[in-house]
Amino acid sequence: MHVVTVGPVATSLSVQLARRYTALGGVSLLLGGLEALALRVQLMQPGMAWFEGAAFPGLLLLHAFTMVLLALVPLQLALVFFWMPRACGLDAPGGAGLATAGFWLHLAGAVVTHVVVIAGVTLGWGSEALPAPIWLGGLDASGIPPFHLRDPLVPGLLLVSLGIASASASVLLTVRPGAGRSPLAVTAVATALLWLPVFATTAASLAGAIGRDLSGLAQGVGHPHWWRVFALFEMPGAWGLVLPSLGVAVHAVRPPGGRAGEPPVVGFAVFGVLLFGLAGVAGLLGVRGYGQVHRLHLLFFAASLFALFAGYYRAWPGIAGREPDPRLGRTHLLLQILGALGMLVPMAWLAVQGAPRRIPVVPPGMASELAHMTVSLAAFALGGAALGGIAVLLRAPRR
Repeated sequence: MHVVTVGPVATSLSVQLARRYTALGGVSLLLGGLEALALRVQLMQPGMAWFEGAAFPGLLLLHAFTMVLLALVPLQLALVFFWMPRACGLDAPGGAGLATAGFWLHLAGAVVTHVVVIAGVTLGWGSEALPAPIWLGGLDASGIPPFHLRDPLVPGLLLVSLGIASASASVLLTVRPGAGRSPLAVTAVATALLWLPVFATTAASLAGAIGRDLSGLAQGVGHPHWWRVFALFEMPGAWGLVLPSLGVAVHAVRPPGGRAGEPPVVGFAVFGVLLFGLAGVAGLLGVRGYGQVHRLHLLFFAASLFALFAGYYRAWPGIAGREPDPRLGRTHLLLQILGALGMLVPMAWLAVQGAPRRIPVVPPGMASELAHMTVSLAAFALGGAALGGIAVLLRAPRR
């Protein structure tokens, strides 16, 4: 059995990884929320332009990268590493060294990303940086500008890609006969089979491009293929980033051989699965423009957040040794539902009205002015509800 000593308490590696990834994902969720706050404040009123030039797209890129790769993915990995070894009859994940290395690489990538991107925006980088035009202009390969080492996302993306690939390899090494009985194990393995080649290829392409640039062989010439990782931020690739959340929701309600979850757990799981279904319907409708913004927020932020809270309310006694109060959990659930509906409904109206996908400044007199303000206010409320949920978990009494 793999055991890690933490202070006076001996903790299994599975629990230790869950705690580390939870801390990384939780802090990143707060940072991503602050970035969203800054973006939504600018869109609350017409003509407001606090972030101009490369600053707005740079902040938008940082927010997306933070919420998905630095918050959502680690929080999913925390619950996968906590529950999957048990579902496979193990005390710790397979390839323990890969899992541990994956976390530290992920953490380093998170730190480097924020330091370099913020410095890049401050110093005027980003207007010609590779990730920003791709994120803002779509994934048309013909429009990709030349690579250059100063692209602000490159160092962090390299480390994060190595971390996710390493963790994915550990997940695959954990698989044992009988794992198919666990929806969480099935979705985790399916996701790892996608993540491992995508992020390993991304890391190799980035490392090669950096080497060529440093050696003077490239100097901004060529179109490396690592940008394809951003296809995971678009439909249908986005499902590959949230599939473990769906497994978490099902597992939290009733794990194989376990008892049914408490009302807050079931409520978060059911509402999360419902939102996953709505995202699927939106995908089948093929909405474009602002509809894509609505669909991605529906999938990444709303559905996944509900599913992950279901998992954490269920797993928190095992991860942190604390038992959340069900009454506070039900209050948190109600507030988060109200915040999510308050944000998603006007976003859907904006999509139906044909609002543009990305606008740094709301034009005066725009018909959707009230809707943008409502989205901003509801997003603040949703963020507050999420903070309240985090407080419920952190302040829960010890068992």
